[in-house]
Amino acid sequence: MQKNSISLMRSWLAISLSLLLLSACGFQLRGQVDLPEDLERVYVQSDASIVLTRHLRRALINSGAQLVSDINKATATLIVENEDQQRGVLSVSETARVREYESFYAVTFSLVKNDGTILLPKQVIELRRDYSFSENVVLAKEREQASLVRDMQVEAVQAILRKIRYSQLSTNTP
Repeated sequence: MQKNSISLMRSWLAISLSLLLLSACGFQLRGQVDLPEDLERVYVQSDASIVLTRHLRRALINSGAQLVSDINKATATLIVENEDQQRGVLSVSETARVREYESFYAVTFSLVKNDGTILLPKQVIELRRDYSFSENVVLAKEREQASLVRDMQVEAVQAILRKIRYSQLSTNTP
């Protein structure tokens, strides 16, 4: 019994020490970005897919923004104007069968304060991924392509947040 409690205390001590060290070095969980004060209450106006919009809303909340459903109560509006995904043939075999595809994903966005000031003019995030194709495993390759698109959506959201953060840092420095 006493060995278990000593072992448990050592585990808690190790975990506490690890957390203290991580917080001291500035570690942040992936997906968190310190947002500027202009984004304390954000209205998201999106013509993009539900999946991208959901990822974007979740990332904004995780970064400390308060999402509002009324544009008049917001300090800024994040406008996602366009989302595009395409797939193209990258290479073919000597028998003219597709060997590789390239998946393309792009999203266009801008950020505007509610007084009309443009915080971030229209920006485009473009991502590309290649993947091999085999007629023998068509279903698996379709799932792989869908997974690539989801991963690119998550990566695009992170890129949007980084662009917002860095644009605010560059405007606040002399």
